[in-house]
Amino acid sequence: MKSSSRFKRNISFNALATASGSVIQFILILVLTRLLSVDTFAGFVTASALVGVAEMTSDFGVRIWAVRRFALGKSIGETLFLALVAKGVFSLLMATVVLLIPWQLLNFIEAVLCVLIAVTQPATDPLLWFLRGTERLDVEAVSVLLWRVGNALLLSITAWFGVDLSLLLLCWLSSNLLRLFFVSRLPLVGKLVVSCRQIMASAVLRKVPGVLQKAFPIGLAFLLMAFYQRLGVFSLGILGQTRDVALFGVAFVLVTSAGFLATSITVASFPSLARCIETGRYQDAELIVRRKIRLIALLFFPSCILGALIAPWFIPIAYPAAYLPAASVVIGLAPGLYISAINFALKYLLNALHLNWLDACSVVVGVTTFLCVLVLPEWKSLLDGAAFAWCAGEMSIFIAKCYALYRDGRLPVSILIGYFCLFVLLWGILVAMKDHILAFYGC
Repeated sequence: MKSSSRFKRNISFNALATASGSVIQFILILVLTRLLSVDTFAGFVTASALVGVAEMTSDFGVRIWAVRRFALGKSIGETLFLALVAKGVFSLLMATVVLLIPWQLLNFIEAVLCVLIAVTQPATDPLLWFLRGTERLDVEAVSVLLWRVGNALLLSITAWFGVDLSLLLLCWLSSNLLRLFFVSRLPLVGKLVVSCRQIMASAVLRKVPGVLQKAFPIGLAFLLMAFYQRLGVFSLGILGQTRDVALFGVAFVLVTSAGFLATSITVASFPSLARCIETGRYQDAELIVRRKIRLIALLFFPSCILGALIAPWFIPIAYPAAYLPAASVVIGLAPGLYISAINFALKYLLNALHLNWLDACSVVVGVTTFLCVLVLPEWKSLLDGAAFAWCAGEMSIFIAKCYALYRDGRLPVSILIGYFCLFVLLWGILVAMKDHILAFYGC
């Protein structure tokens, strides 16, 4: 199959499955806001945020290392074995750290369940890494979509019976384990499992420290990204009230549910991008980067404006009355979605260029910016402050990533200037229109 056809096929399947997953996730959150108390829902939002960070930590960049190895056709059995061992090491470290932290809205049992969920999430599954690396995103997408449907149904039924947070998380873990069982039975991954069993473990184990060393900067960059995306929930859990966490969680899910488009475009193009850079074909790599960022901008600029315009109309219809203030937060977060989608694409670009330490530093800049913007001024509404801080942090991350590309010099930074100008324009439009939009709907 030609690379262009494969690229379109991968984007189509991945986008369809991810879009469906976003819709399912949205419906699940909608159902849970109606079936759970505000306190229990806030606990679920906190648990979901913890799982998001913990799953990044559980492999700490091994997934990207493995996908690149699979994409380059290197020993698949050895790659799987090394990925499993490295993932085990990082998972133990993650579990130790998570269980030592006193979580305000989670007890110890719930924290343990979050750790187990994180280790068994689809994103941390080496078998799915193999499918992604060999550009079989169609099979990966279908398997993940089926899991999402089953997981949402199970959680919704469980919540309907009025159970506590611990049982909800236990059901989540059960759906993960079932998915692992069925994926391991797929014919496409059968040869991978057989090849892994045939290797000499004692000889390959000597390579584990090298894998950990290569994966660490990648993992640090992705961990910081995952932490940053959930920083609003964690910060409001400390500085605000339980209601603030619930409202921000609803708004953030609504806004970032559109992120599947950037994920699909970026993930589908990564194997080709990695091969171009590994073989020194930088002009081809530049064309791939131009194509995907242009597509992201064309999709997200109008989507962010449209989402901000309809949020005050949609939220009162879809959610209980207690969640109406989330409309203001959605409008505040919308500009950040645009630049966040581009930052996601740049993250994979920096990884392909082996600039993972600079990528991690860019997220540190974003976290610092977020905290300074949220904490230093006196906000009338802490929710609006968190939304503004997220946009400011994403902007600083973008600038830092551009500086990293400028220092590297292999690809031109000039191709990104126009997209940054569009972000400034978008942010200015929505800040100026926010009060008018809310007043139009009587919010």
